[in-house]
Amino acid sequence: MPVLIEEYDSERELYKGRSPFDAPQIDNQVYVKDNDNAVTVGDIITVKINKADTYDLYGSFTTENKAVAKSTKQAALV
Repeated sequence: MPVLIEEYDSERELYKGRSPFDAPQIDNQVYVKDNDNAVTVGDIITVKINKADTYDLYGSFTTENKAVAKSTKQAALV
């Protein structure tokens, strides 16, 4: 799932973002574990969703997805 990374949550040690289906400050959050220290705030990354609770999704990112993320970000800017 594509996710726009908006901030780092230091308490959970996870990045926090939203999918294209979520409105800012209204809808759910997607919490992302960065397995390869490759995520930067502002990136649009492809996240593998591993868990869901009542409101939020939890997933992981690896550099395998980095090429897809860069092309997605460039397409979004056009």
